[in-house]
Amino acid sequence: YGVEFGLAQYEQLAKIGRDLAGMMLISVNDIPEMREVCQGFELDSIPICYTLNKNKPTPRSEFIITCGLR
Repeated sequence: YGVEFGLAQYEQLAKIGRDLAGMMLISVNDIPEMREVCQGFELDSIPICYTLNKNKPTPRSEFIITCGLR
């Protein structure tokens, strides 16, 4: 997307979520590093399909990370 948002920023979001008194919902790529950063949260992995190349859609998984929503 042209904006750097690395693992350190996701670690900051996870810390905020752990300290949060309210609710949080984040959607990110389902990769091992994100599973590690988001340990302790409610995690759902859903199938998605990237369509950047309309001739060859690419199946992937997306994490839905929640805190305080259930």
